[in-house]
Amino acid sequence: MPGKNVSKAGLLSPDEVALREELRANVQKLAAEIGERNMWHYAALNAAADFIEDSFSRAGLRTRRDSYETGGQPCHNIEAEISGSQERAAVSGPPPIVIIGAHYDSVFGSPGANDNGTGVAATHPKVGNFIGFVSNVKSRALLRRVIALFRENAKLSSEGASLPAFIPGVSWSDQWSFWQHGYPAIMVTDTAPFRYPYYHSSSDTPDKLDYDRFTLVVSGMEKVIQNLDKL
Repeated sequence: MPGKNVSKAGLLSPDEVALREELRANVQKLAAEIGERNMWHYAALNAAADFIEDSFSRAGLRTRRDSYETGGQPCHNIEAEISGSQERAAVSGPPPIVIIGAHYDSVFGSPGANDNGTGVAATHPKVGNFIGFVSNVKSRALLRRVIALFRENAKLSSEGASLPAFIPGVSWSDQWSFWQHGYPAIMVTDTAPFRYPYYHSSSDTPDKLDYDRFTLVVSGMEKVIQNLDKL
């Protein structure tokens, strides 16, 4: 993979220390206060949706609910859009649309701190020894660009792999749906159950997370997203 990898995690800057506490508070809200959130805990699922929507609104973003039914119950994707620079668009044309997403439900029997309170916290508008980036074969170009951008700015070791979808773990998360419709997509992961023993269990609680490294991932990905329009 392109770019120079770091050998060990760096120290948090003052801004990153503040970010760490915001991330911790968001995970605590989802996994401890709201708790297990799925079709078996439907009120909590809706509480999580309300929390995300309110967070976007308080950040000054206009939100939209994309609603659908599952088992006769309405469920909601929460959308918020940040427009690109009009000045840049006037020079180079319309920028590509970049979707940053995370599922906010948790599996049955789990409060879902890691899976996927961390993902939701990372998409908040204010905001292992390595982080992994996984793509399918057709998304290889996107993967290599993201890895290069991450390594230019991040203080955390990273690895990347472009793999066939039949390999266990490659198609486990939301990027799979985009692949089915021909969109390039990647998954940012700590490798889930391969390194995190509490995955999909009642022990997936906020106290199990490494918030310093979590913060370094989010901080590095912020720089990636800011430069993805240069693809």
